[in-house]
Amino acid sequence: MLRGKISRLTDWLSQLATLSPTSGPLLGLDLGCSAIKLVELSHHDQIPKLERYLIESLPSGIIVDGNLVDLEQAAHRVRAAWERLGTPTRDVAIALPTTQSIHKTLRLPASSHDQLAALVHAAAGRLIPFPLDEVNLDFQVLGPSPGQTEETEVLVCAARRERVEERVALAELAGLRPRIVDVEAFATIRPLDGLRLLPAGQDHAQTVALFDLSGHKLRCHVVRDGVPLYFREQALGGIPQPGLPDQSDYLNWTAPESTEHLPALPAWPQPPADTVAQEVARALQLFASTVSGQHYHEVDAILLSGGTSRLPGLAAAVTEVTRLNARLANPFAAMTVAPTLRPRTLHDDAPVLLTASGLALRGMAR
Repeated sequence: MLRGKISRLTDWLSQLATLSPTSGPLLGLDLGCSAIKLVELSHHDQIPKLERYLIESLPSGIIVDGNLVDLEQAAHRVRAAWERLGTPTRDVAIALPTTQSIHKTLRLPASSHDQLAALVHAAAGRLIPFPLDEVNLDFQVLGPSPGQTEETEVLVCAARRERVEERVALAELAGLRPRIVDVEAFATIRPLDGLRLLPAGQDHAQTVALFDLSGHKLRCHVVRDGVPLYFREQALGGIPQPGLPDQSDYLNWTAPESTEHLPALPAWPQPPADTVAQEVARALQLFASTVSGQHYHEVDAILLSGGTSRLPGLAAAVTEVTRLNARLANPFAAMTVAPTLRPRTLHDDAPVLLTASGLALRGMAR
């Protein structure tokens, strides 16, 4: 099962972007190019409860491809959304776009934490194309390397310090208290923790492919038993968008080979469901070819998230094309829900709230 493993892995950003600690509820703030999503979770005996959430449309041009073009206007919109949410909670977790961070899984000699820190710092000088005094850097030990008892796998992440500080400044301008800056890729998969997607009686480690379909982007996350194996971002439809840089090579990473509500659909033109399903199938084929020979390329289930995931008939089309069970993602399936929330509305909105709920879940570990 995914029990606990994602939470251990994706709470590693303590030095990279955890600010002054606090207790109590934490808001998850997800900033997209077309919408602001806010999720508030509370917990009792470590069981999360969805208290309230908000999806607020965002005018174009304020955030473009994850970049804050107009910081003051973005902060104004976040402040207005927080006021409409109607919560006294000001503590917030916010995420950097995955495009603004670098991830790499290394195999290093098994060592103490301090020794690993020195090895990571030495390796970072070769991996990161920026001076180390301009980045925030952290790492998480994943565990022993398969078949190599004297080696350990370490996930390293770095981000430009100015990008982290930009997210902090936005939250503060909005009148909120930024506590954590995470990375979207990790926040998005965190709600999978505790979900059981395989049929009863199938107890092997499950491999889940999560497709975040938002606007013109397709983001493929593959997670096995709580550990991320693969991430790739590409233009939906395989056609680069005018004015948007192609960052796919910069983004891709895999497990090591060795060492107000949104409109029903976004405003941009939508491709047919069968076209999107074919793109999902091709992304799965690329994953399988990338990790060939590593014994975990077979996917057990597919989850769909993001605004485009709500295309009518998309889950059925993906199931038909891939021959795998595909369904819309629901980050709240293993949570309790405040009785004031309407079940039908929440069901419709859930697929676009993975990142915001994953950020709010960071409060569970504090």
